[in-house]
Amino acid sequence: MNACEDLQRALITKWAATTAVGISLYYNRANKDATVPYAVFYIDSTFERLFGGRIQPVTIQFNIFTATPSSESLNDYVEAVKTKFDTVKLTLAGGNTMMVPMMLESENIFINDTNHWQATLIFSAKLR
Repeated sequence: MNACEDLQRALITKWAATTAVGISLYYNRANKDATVPYAVFYIDSTFERLFGGRIQPVTIQFNIFTATPSSESLNDYVEAVKTKFDTVKLTLAGGNTMMVPMMLESENIFINDTNHWQATLIFSAKLR
């Protein structure tokens, strides 16, 4: 297993640890039968297990989709994701245990081309 898979598993575990967000989470792409609201996350980096204590920067993007005509419920989901992931440290299992401090870098809410409300939250993290 590589560091990307370890990070993916840690994010899914953290998401499922509580019901604070309350919507389904998918990696890279939602299932064809997924109904809104749901979230999709991406790990925007290519990396493998690191040696020698080097730090690898990683960007993690969460996209949250809702069908509500107002952004109020979407704001609730955004706040839940920020609470769950901003300035949190994840422990990754694998060959070695690594701590991943995450920090929110940006957020944006808009209506996408499928007429769904969408929020994009981008977090930075550094793998050791």
